[in-house]
Amino acid sequence: MLRRWSTIMVGRQFASSQSNGQRTFAGLKWAPLPVGAGLAYICYQQYHHIRDRDKTREDMENPWPKWRIDLYTALPLNTVSRAFGWVADCEIPRWLRKPLFGLYSRKYNCNIDEAVEPDLSKYRSLMHFFGRSVKPHLRPISESCLVSPADGVVLQYGRVLEGRVRHVKGHDYDVYEFLGPFNTDNKKDTSLYAMVIYLGPGDYHGFHSPTNWTVHLRRYFPGLLISVQHAVLRGVPRLLCINERVVLNGEWKHGFFSYTAVAATNVGNISILADPELRTNLPPDKEMSEKALTEKFVPGEKIGDFRLGSTIVLVFEAPDNFNFTVKAGDHMRYGETIGMTV
Repeated sequence: MLRRWSTIMVGRQFASSQSNGQRTFAGLKWAPLPVGAGLAYICYQQYHHIRDRDKTREDMENPWPKWRIDLYTALPLNTVSRAFGWVADCEIPRWLRKPLFGLYSRKYNCNIDEAVEPDLSKYRSLMHFFGRSVKPHLRPISESCLVSPADGVVLQYGRVLEGRVRHVKGHDYDVYEFLGPFNTDNKKDTSLYAMVIYLGPGDYHGFHSPTNWTVHLRRYFPGLLISVQHAVLRGVPRLLCINERVVLNGEWKHGFFSYTAVAATNVGNISILADPELRTNLPPDKEMSEKALTEKFVPGEKIGDFRLGSTIVLVFEAPDNFNFTVKAGDHMRYGETIGMTV
């Protein structure tokens, strides 16, 4: 399909050039074609999410048959994601921006009034629009010990029991496989907790610090770029352990603290501000890499960005009297309270 698309574009004498780091189309005549293809692919990826959004969580425990999982994971999703990233970074003609981004905003409930730049015609590309910033005063930071790291939906939370992180019903995974080796303080009055937050296509795509903590180690796990929408999470066990991800391990006042940004289809580019040299979206057969860091964060401080939406996973040590103040399905905004000690 991608080869056929490329042939069509070459046959129509499509050309591009670089201008100030931004791709532009040589002529406006064919500009809507690749942009439309990118939007069509986004809509296709959202199909199962829209279809299943009203299903109960009890439906989420039945995995797909092995043949279906093998077929899905064999798809060239990494290649497709790189191609989509190229398309999404192409400059869109100014006359097309308002209707295009307006349609997207209505479909995915984007609150443009929250954006630092509310004028849709100022966004040069789909990627520029996805990466829009929100007005800081609209995200007040709670004074509780743990706040939401991103705008998104709470998928799962709770204690890590016997080294297993529960994701969706019936699907859990080994915390050491997900994060790599780590040590806790092994205090008798503390336990390990985890929370999973999904960033949807209409959400703000920056992610922020949820507490006062220090990062000591960055690990990058190359992997697949499988969708993290409910329809796929329900069907593919251990999905978060086989997807590309960036793990930041460190500590906070109660002991171990880990913050992971998980990539997904069309989200093969994760930016970490404390590690500008990090390059993601590598082939999935590459080895895990790690780098020592000493970076302190305060609540609400920006950590990085996704290209499109994906998932943030927090794994941390906390006292036994720690309680989450949210429930699965809650839509959070970064800076809001998600847990506290009692």
